[in-house]
Amino acid sequence: MDLVPLKKHSLTPAQFEQLADVPPEEEWLANITNLKTRRAYKEDVREFIAFTALQDYMRLRSVGRSHIISWRKDMERRGLAPATIRRKLSALSSLFDYLCERNAVTGNPVDGVNIEDYLALTGHRSDVEGALFRPVKNNRTGRLDRHLDPASVYRNIVRKYGLETGLSAEVMGLCVHSLRATAATNALSHDSDIAKVQEWLGHANVSTTRLYDRRKSKPEDSPTFRVKY
Repeated sequence: MDLVPLKKHSLTPAQFEQLADVPPEEEWLANITNLKTRRAYKEDVREFIAFTALQDYMRLRSVGRSHIISWRKDMERRGLAPATIRRKLSALSSLFDYLCERNAVTGNPVDGVNIEDYLALTGHRSDVEGALFRPVKNNRTGRLDRHLDPASVYRNIVRKYGLETGLSAEVMGLCVHSLRATAATNALSHDSDIAKVQEWLGHANVSTTRLYDRRKSKPEDSPTFRVKY
């Protein structure tokens, strides 16, 4: 079938070639719809490039995990707030995730940087067959080389801190599952790709992930609040 170009609103051959040559890094930035987030992420990546003395975006392909750790330690040395450091690492991770999707890099060097810190502190890095997250005390048996007890996670974390903030787990339905739904909704509300959230939650089908998206259930978004007389 012959392709007949439209005369109105069509790209010229020169414009087509120009768009085809847009670097993946620029595409990633353009896909961030929130202007405030785009501006912050752009500045974060620029800061990392300046810190590592990279000449341009193309050199990002040679970045390894050691570069990320060195940058994070530099930010800690400068006294940046933990939330600020997390945002900057998140910006860089988002960029590398996009580069992975475009096959521009083979992996995301930001992944695993924090798990590295955790293992260094816990001292069970070499126990590759054992549980990753373990208790810090065990009044019953004294053993610390086992996985966290699910009931203990609910009782000592979810319920405990829920009560401290004034939320009754029994009345509000506060549970580990509801926290997953809250985390998924929060990520999607901040422009996270639903495919990435699906992978994050371990869902086999994206339709399951959509069940966790509670953005449409917010009272302020109800049509009731839009009615005007």
